[in-house]
Amino acid sequence: SSTGTNISGLANRAINSNNSTIFSALSSSITGSERATILAGKNNSIQASPQSTVIGSEDSTLISGSQVIVIGGEGNLIQSTAATGLFASDMGQGNIIVGGKDNTISGSYTWRNIILGGADNQMLAVGHSTNINIQNAIVGGEGNIIHSGQYSFIGGGRNHTIAGKGHVAAGGFGFDNALIAGNANHISGGVRRSVVIGGTGISASLNDTVYVPNLNVQGSLTATSITSSIVTSSILHTEGS
Repeated sequence: SSTGTNISGLANRAINSNNSTIFSALSSSITGSERATILAGKNNSIQASPQSTVIGSEDSTLISGSQVIVIGGEGNLIQSTAATGLFASDMGQGNIIVGGKDNTISGSYTWRNIILGGADNQMLAVGHSTNINIQNAIVGGEGNIIHSGQYSFIGGGRNHTIAGKGHVAAGGFGFDNALIAGNANHISGGVRRSVVIGGTGISASLNDTVYVPNLNVQGSLTATSITSSIVTSSILHTEGS
């Protein structure tokens, strides 16, 4: 039973979820989650996730998190799995998915991450006792994954991966990385402050490095040093340059 709970719509239910609300929804449920809310949508579920919210979504699920939100979209999942080791007392908190389809935030230690739109995008913190996802973002794109990253970003593109400790053989904590556009690019575990822009199949393994497949500079280029490996080249010289 639940106290202080308000339910409207069709075939909705709240179990052991005090002060929770289901409004104008269809076939949705809140279980073991105090002060949780489902507004509109259908077939949504909040389980053991206090102060969490689903708004206008379909077939979306929140499991064992706190203060997590799904807005719109279809088939989205935010799930906190059993924690062990360094952060055993913590669970997923403050994660958000807005729109999109079949996007997932899941793992033992996931805090304040966001996925905006896109499809089949994932943030995972599994497979190692010190894997964590903190304040990462995936915006759009399809099939992109941040596995145990911190303060990292994927914007658009397809099948990108940012890999953290435990996901690759050599690791350490990676953070402040970004993948922008392109296809199937990868930032290795332990890499810090690096960016891959465009291209396909680029693997980033160095810190503080920007990777691009080709660079067309329309203005001026200033550098303190340039290190290069040149197979073939041509230089056009204009009078006065």
